[in-house]
Amino acid sequence: MPDRLVGERVVLRPLAAADAQAYARAFREDDQMGRLLGVEEEPTEAEVARRVEGAAERARLGRGVQFAVCTADDDAFVGEVVLHTFAWKHLRCEIGFWVAPAMRGRGLARDAIRRTLEWAFADLAIERMEMATTTDNEPTRGLAPRIGFTEEGVQRKRNLERGVRVDMVVFGLLASEWAQARGA
Repeated sequence: MPDRLVGERVVLRPLAAADAQAYARAFREDDQMGRLLGVEEEPTEAEVARRVEGAAERARLGRGVQFAVCTADDDAFVGEVVLHTFAWKHLRCEIGFWVAPAMRGRGLARDAIRRTLEWAFADLAIERMEMATTTDNEPTRGLAPRIGFTEEGVQRKRNLERGVRVDMVVFGLLASEWAQARGA
């Protein structure tokens, strides 16, 4: 896992224990974010700190990569990008992300995802990136195609989210599509 990935508006770095307070606060500020991300309960500072402790090992084992999304101008923590559900035999994984409510609408998520995609396709040799979200997550459904993802369909009642079965929209992006879009 790299120490830093630099985008136009963001810097991505490993999630740190110092991010725990801002991380947990973002979930308190948006009472729907946890539901839309598929987490059972809003994370506490202690839970974030525990997650940070195991992050390097999960990355080393190829199980998951967590990046703190920070503003490029002052390196302030504003969100997260996660690569998870790796299927190494198939060279595919899933990307998830969030940005704190006060920082939305500034292109930070788009920049963070693009920079993560560049790294994953080039350095990890991923051939297919997937993104899944609930059908009512309009911001993500709008952002995914602008980055280059193709909506591939709705999987009915795919996930159990906070005790309720929900439909999930699945998006896909191939390394060849990314390379073609980057070259255009």
